[in-house]
Amino acid sequence: MIKVVFIVFVLLITGCAYQETKEKDTPIIIIEEEAPAVINEYEKVKEERPPFCGDGICNGKETWQRCYIDCEGVPGEDEDIISRENVTIVYNKEFGKWLAEDYLQDSLTCIKFLKKELGIDLPNSTKSEFIYYLVLVGDDENTFSGATSSGVTTFLNMEAYKRRVDNEGYFKEKIYEEQVCLNLHEMTHVFVSDTIIPGWANEGIATYIDEQERRAIGIECRSDGWYGSDFGDPQIKRVHDYSDLSKAPENPRIYWYYTGYCFWKYIEETYGKNKIRVILNELKDIGEDESINFLRDIVNKAVGEDITSITKNRFKVS
Repeated sequence: MIKVVFIVFVLLITGCAYQETKEKDTPIIIIEEEAPAVINEYEKVKEERPPFCGDGICNGKETWQRCYIDCEGVPGEDEDIISRENVTIVYNKEFGKWLAEDYLQDSLTCIKFLKKELGIDLPNSTKSEFIYYLVLVGDDENTFSGATSSGVTTFLNMEAYKRRVDNEGYFKEKIYEEQVCLNLHEMTHVFVSDTIIPGWANEGIATYIDEQERRAIGIECRSDGWYGSDFGDPQIKRVHDYSDLSKAPENPRIYWYYTGYCFWKYIEETYGKNKIRVILNELKDIGEDESINFLRDIVNKAVGEDITSITKNRFKVS
């Protein structure tokens, strides 16, 4: 069984799920209007099992977005559901309804923001019902989030939940007063999850959107690499070689994300931010036709010239 939570960003990939931890950016939802009624119709939900359910096995597919969680028995007797508009939160009762309400509000804010920022809509499977699953895990297990074309799953242990409680004022201010999207990274993944976007470009666009809005990583993209702090030692700043995006990420994995981010930053600085929206719309139009080459058939077309010599030299992809 799976459970979810909204903890945000020290980026890792494990198996078929994308890992993130950054307690400070976890949303809180304190609804200032009448809270939605809790739905306890477990059998009805089981009959209408959400489309993101699968066997939980990645089957060797390229990216974790293709790996659908095993939803058998969800929601369980220890779980509840709240819904508003097209967003449904499934959560463990140990967390409390207030946390689910926080995620609900933040998800609605994120969807509205990203539609405008990315210039594309949610996948068809998510337009009618976006599912956010908050899963309780053991204290010895990692907290992380993963996204599919139907929603987001966050795994949270009680230690992380208590830290979330301790920072309730921060999250309340961000979610309700400032009305910012706190889960930009995972939500961005959902928006492009029904496309053939490569894993490196997927992580890159999610990191790019997060950086544009929150200055979350603070790096500078250069022709010979990215300039920023060493992972594990923020006092040391230097130029790091770009990761080889033609290969799976190596530790520290965050460098792979930064390299993907610099690809999108290059598009913005060279051709303008609107070209990013053009590329994303081309991806949506093509759908999941895996015979299409992302760079040659989509990016080159969008920017009006062949940039594969640059991407091969800097990022090892063409």
